[in-house]
Amino acid sequence: MVADSLRRLAKLPDPAVRAGPALPDRGLRTTVRAATTRSGRLGFRAARSHRVVPVDACLVAHPRLSELFDAATVHGPEEVTLRTSLATGTRSATWSGRAEADLPSDVDVSPTGWMFENVAGHRFRVSTGSFFQASPQAAAALVTTVRELGGELLAGADRVVDAYSGVGLFAVAAVPASAHVTAVELSSSSTADAVVNLAGRSAEVIRASVDDWSPTTADVVIADPSRAGLGRAASERLASTGAEAILLISCDAAAGARDVGLLMTQGYSARSSVVLDPFPHTPHVEVVTLLTRGCADAPS
Repeated sequence: MVADSLRRLAKLPDPAVRAGPALPDRGLRTTVRAATTRSGRLGFRAARSHRVVPVDACLVAHPRLSELFDAATVHGPEEVTLRTSLATGTRSATWSGRAEADLPSDVDVSPTGWMFENVAGHRFRVSTGSFFQASPQAAAALVTTVRELGGELLAGADRVVDAYSGVGLFAVAAVPASAHVTAVELSSSSTADAVVNLAGRSAEVIRASVDDWSPTTADVVIADPSRAGLGRAASERLASTGAEAILLISCDAAAGARDVGLLMTQGYSARSSVVLDPFPHTPHVEVVTLLTRGCADAPS
């Protein structure tokens, strides 16, 4: 699927695509978004429907979250986000608006709370409103893949830009400790976490949309945009850093291929893509693509 998208949308005749580290196919997700029924039960929407199907457990959720589908009732909001920490065992449930909830006593419902998680030997603060990967295992696999694809270019970098940096996962765990990192993120919650997580590092955390950010020079760029991808404005901003390498993390194969094509028009070559499967039993994947400067066959 990824190779086909790169052929069709990035116009790569023979894309180099390989599988990344294997991930568990059940019981791994530490963040789950559930829907609510009229009776307050938790469940998921039926395929191609708004109808909510209540469930007693979830195959892919971590067991501490899976058990909440049977133990919890929430009246009021249409959706509830459940999260747990493998590092501490804490659990949280959050939603928008007012609600009447019956939850186990250890479940934190504060909309401004946070928990801690460990990835690749680093401790991260993750606030309730901040994005984090589907599981620490998935986060670790992505960090490993970024490091491997980045190779000497990343290991020897003096200045790195981490675009769509979230809580600072790649800035902390993938960027060499000796490098200066510029983390760009729009979410106020995530930038607050990134400041905490990057404490003691040579780092600048900028709260801004990448589309509107004024680029700074960099040796390497790491970019992890939302499912919609970079788009033209952000790809131009990233290319304007003059980076020798861009490591693009895409959570949609088609959007990632379009972004590869856009970066190729900015003078980059796609070298290799690695596919990971942190969303088992779905067609969704994560794709890490290495692009380097120098592209003789950029699409028009």
